[in-house]
Amino acid sequence: MDNIQDFPQSRIGTNINFGMHYHLSEKWILGTNYNLGHFSYLNPPLQNVFNLPSAIALNAQNGRVQQENFSVLAMRKVMLPIFNLRLELGTGLGMYFQKNEYYRRMGYDSQIEQYRGIELTEDRNRGLHFPVTYSLKKSFNERAVIGISGGQFFTSNLDHLGGHYGISFGFIF
Repeated sequence: MDNIQDFPQSRIGTNINFGMHYHLSEKWILGTNYNLGHFSYLNPPLQNVFNLPSAIALNAQNGRVQQENFSVLAMRKVMLPIFNLRLELGTGLGMYFQKNEYYRRMGYDSQIEQYRGIELTEDRNRGLHFPVTYSLKKSFNERAVIGISGGQFFTSNLDHLGGHYGISFGFIF
């Protein structure tokens, strides 16, 4: 997941998604999803810090973000004629919780015109989001499903909040 607006030079991270879906009919699914993701990004260089060793300054350029999303979804199922695949497209409403850890300069000394050190800072953010999900699945029997799925998250201002994609496994009870 990466927030395109707030995290420049972000790197792909790890993600896990857990969902419970109820198949209302042949064409509709109602479900809930929980998504947990981590990624890192390049924090702007820490310039003008007094006696900061280069190894510490290099490590301090990495910011880390953890984001949790909880969503309620309505999805549409479409059976494809190719290999008996099922396409699922959905949207809904959810909440996100985001924790951002990064280093920042502190203690500006006007006599030497440099900062005295750095500190680890943690910002937290939360709000509503609108998820968009998509998946392509294949049933192997009446109980097992494998496929490729993904999703994108948008804020109430329609800013891109993040996304995920990967292999999905499912069991039908």
